[in-house]
Amino acid sequence: MKRVSCLLAVFFAGAVLSSCALATYSRVPEPSIYICQVSPRVRQAVQFAGPLPVECELTISNSSRDQIVIDAVELHSIAGGAFRFQTPTMPVTFVIPPGDTIVFDVDLWAYSEGGDFSGRAPVSIRGTAWFEARPGERQRVAFRTVL
Repeated sequence: MKRVSCLLAVFFAGAVLSSCALATYSRVPEPSIYICQVSPRVRQAVQFAGPLPVECELTISNSSRDQIVIDAVELHSIAGGAFRFQTPTMPVTFVIPPGDTIVFDVDLWAYSEGGDFSGRAPVSIRGTAWFEARPGERQRVAFRTVL
């Protein structure tokens, strides 16, 4: 019985020490990401069916104390809307210093179903940005927006 209680005490002490070691490791805070449409004539163009270029502006803010490297951005249109994206994944390489914000233009191809009703419908975007803050530690941040 004494041996079992001794083993339990050693196991409990090991569990406490390993949880303390895990508590000191913290992930880098996720960058904030915002996307907005900058092409002014898309709403008029989507009244007709077919492909159309959509210009967007992506803003990424790094609020952490570590430099991050964005290496891929995925954009997907979800549900219905005025158009849907044809090219959802963009390989990029952006180095963002701590506390800094970058803004870059994104040119995407979308497809419009056409029609007066669908041309005015909002487009819901689900995005994922893949970034690395420390070597070998790849993380992702998800974001949603409506254009």
